[in-house]
Amino acid sequence: MIVGRTSAAGLHFSLLGSGPRVVLIHGNMTNSTKAWKAQLPLAGRWTLVLPDRRGFVPNAPCEGCDFEVDAADIGPLIEDGAHVVGHSYGALAALWIADAHPELIHSLTLVEPPAHQLAIEDARVAVSIDRRLALDGFTTPEEFLMAFTEYVGGNPASIRLPIDPSTRQHILVQMNERLPWSEPLPTERIAKACVSTQIITGGHDEVFELVADRLAERLGTQVQRRVLPGAGHSVQRLGGPFNDQLEEFWRQVPTAEG
Repeated sequence: MIVGRTSAAGLHFSLLGSGPRVVLIHGNMTNSTKAWKAQLPLAGRWTLVLPDRRGFVPNAPCEGCDFEVDAADIGPLIEDGAHVVGHSYGALAALWIADAHPELIHSLTLVEPPAHQLAIEDARVAVSIDRRLALDGFTTPEEFLMAFTEYVGGNPASIRLPIDPSTRQHILVQMNERLPWSEPLPTERIAKACVSTQIITGGHDEVFELVADRLAERLGTQVQRRVLPGAGHSVQRLGGPFNDQLEEFWRQVPTAEG
């Protein structure tokens, strides 16, 4: 049974299952319910904590998102220790949480992290950043959604218009996001603490593959790299193969008895 709760930061999160604690942090354009739908079967063996980031339904709207604010909001949900999984913009929050509390992180999984600042000198990365900045020229949520979907390798033709109120709220938050590469990534403490980490990409975009490789190098020899093709940027939508990879990784960690 999914139990809805309110965190110390006043934000909604869902709690379900039993076993070792897992905190899953969603990216943009969605909330926890939609982002992690394919991971709900894991609740048979793990306690899943699904926070909804600031500004995302069912939370109240806000002017924009910020990965450091997300980390401060969600960090207390780790409690006395948890596996942490972050997708896309949520992977940035996961990194900042791990930097602040490396001793509480049983393992860290980063899915399609937008770590573009680690390869800023590469022409392909520079083009990707320019493409993202160009999206700021779109003034309506509908235009932004279509363009962003194409930017991350999706199919704009699959988008149903008009968009529903929840989607509109999520897009408005992202249209005013703190850009992912606006701050150096906090990798030194995580690497020094030897936090067990895996980085998963979808094999759909050479820039995401490149920056994931660079991030793996920064985080140290304990990092595992995985490519799971078939679902583009939203790798977790694969369900079974993605879930199997998560569980295999979690069970390698000595503190996990799941």
